[in-house]
Amino acid sequence: MKAHVQLGIDIIAKSNWLNDAGDVIEFHHERFDGRGYQHRLRGDSIPLVARLFDIVDVFDALTSRRPYKEPVPLQEAVRILAEGRGSHFNPRLLNVFQDMTVELHGELAGLAETGLPQQLQQQVTKCFLERNGYEVPSLRGALRRGNPSRCANMDRRGLRPRDDGLLAPRLTASR
Repeated sequence: MKAHVQLGIDIIAKSNWLNDAGDVIEFHHERFDGRGYQHRLRGDSIPLVARLFDIVDVFDALTSRRPYKEPVPLQEAVRILAEGRGSHFNPRLLNVFQDMTVELHGELAGLAETGLPQQLQQQVTKCFLERNGYEVPSLRGALRRGNPSRCANMDRRGLRPRDDGLLAPRLTASR
C-alpha cells in the first residue's frame, strides 16, 4: 500500500504537465498528528492541497462502491471522518468539509456529469478559498494568464502563510 506514493512521485517526475499533482501524491498520507507516511509531517507543515485531498479521498473511499465493499451511508461516513478530527485530519478543514458535505452531497448526487465540474468549482471556491480569505478573482486571473508571480510571499514550497493558520496552495506549474 505505501509503495504507491513513491511510484506516483516517480511517474510525475517524468512529466511536466503533472507537476502540480506532486504535493497531493507525495503528502496525501501524512496525518495531522504526524503519524502518517512518507515524511511524518504534522499540522500545517503538510501542504494545504494534500490536507484537503486526504479528507476527500477518505470520504470517497467510504461512500463509493468498490469491488470489495459496498458504500457506507453518508451519515456513517461523516461520523467516521469525525473520529479522525485532530489525529488524522486538520480539524478546521474537516469542519468546513463536514459543514458542506450533507447539502452538497444531495445536490451533486442528482447532477448530470456536464454540470458537475462547474458546481464543484463553485463550491471549492466558496467553501475553501473565499471562506479562508483568499483573493479569488486575482488568484484565478493569475492562473489563467500563467502569471503566478502576482501571488507574493511564497516560501520555497510555493505556499504562503495565512493569518488564520492555513497555507495558500501552490500556484506555479514548476517545482
